Amino acid sequence: MSRHIIILQEKSLKLEAYDLYMQIRQNSTTRIIGYRHIESMYIFESIPIPLYTITKIATKIPLYIIDRHGYIKLYISKLQEQDDETA
Repeated sequence: MSRHIIILQEKSLKLEAYDLYMQIRQNSTTRIIGYRHIESMYIFESIPIPLYTITKIATKIPLYIIDRHGYIKLYISKLQEQDDETA
């Protein structure tokens, strides 16, 4: 099974993160992508995404925040999830 690199660059999209997949909505189109199919993800810094969503995704895959020229502004390697008891 091949894994893909996802690049999100449209300001109008909405991104929601769940345990096994993420949902990307733009206008009337909805895409559901499982984390196991993603190698890494690049998100333009101009897209408004809540910090909770970013950390949820970063626990599953490496995440890059890039500027409009494609330069990496922030890199989050795959984070480890914490149990509520150890936090």
